[in-house]
Amino acid sequence: MSQRSSRPNSIADRPLPLESDGDSQIIRLPNDVHFDGETVYLTRDDRTGDVILSQRPPKPVKTWDELFALFDAADVPPDFMDERPMNVPFDPRGIFDDER
Repeated sequence: MSQRSSRPNSIADRPLPLESDGDSQIIRLPNDVHFDGETVYLTRDDRTGDVILSQRPPKPVKTWDELFALFDAADVPPDFMDERPMNVPFDPRGIFDDER
């Protein structure tokens, strides 16, 4: 029987109080998620509406060349996703060739 810790597993498990200061809102972050420096970047996920805080500014990919450069820079093993059921060789025969 495993013991479950009462400590949250991730930041998402930990609700934080939201305070108001005029037109602004304030969130006090716990020490274990402390940011270094004086600037924090805020991004909203368009799909989910979630707000993301980061120490680095977001770098949107604006061109295909930038996207492909990101792919090339990624450290992905050459055999990544080789073992997938969809990775079968193309069968050039017609779809009705076996039905006569």
